[in-house]
Parts: sequence; C-alpha cells; structure tokens
Amino acid sequence: PEFSFYLPGRGGNLRLGFATSAGTKWLHDAERVEARYRGGSMIYQISDPLLGKGALRVTAVCPKDGEGLLIKVESAAASPPLELHVAFGGI
Repeated sequence: PEFSFYLPGRGGNLRLGFATSAGTKWLHDAERVEARYRGGSMIYQISDPLLGKGALRVTAVCPKDGEGLLIKVESAAASPPLELHVAFGGI
C-alpha cells in the first residue's frame, strides 16, 4: 500500500515499509500484497520471505468528519523482530 494525498495547497505521498535483521522492504514491493475493500476501508494483507511465516495487515480508512487518513498496522506471527518505517514526501 502506498497512499497519495490531494489537498489544496499541499499534498504528498505516504509509504509504509518494514525492516528485519534480514533486510528492508517497502510494503508495495512485498512478494504478496492482497487488497480488499470492506465497509469504507481498505485492508491489505502483506506476506514476504523477510517476514518469515508471518504477515502484516494494514487497514486504512478516511475519517467521516473531515479529510485525513487513519492507518492501523498489525503483525500476525512475524517471526523476526521488525520495525515499521513510514516516509512522507510533499508535492
């Protein structure tokens, strides 16, 4: 998942990634990314050899009271310790 923002006067691109002792990777470059739309949210299931037998689940939803983005990242049985990386670049 990679998110682009359009906001009058400002905007940008948001990327999520992870790092383990075996390496780093942006989520959109993972070996398997499954995206589903469900009830006003996007749900991404991410698996990759760097995560071992585990996976990441990213849920993204826009707040109903205004502009923005809420993101929840969950780790399911990822064997090596991992770090979440977030990068934002304005336009």
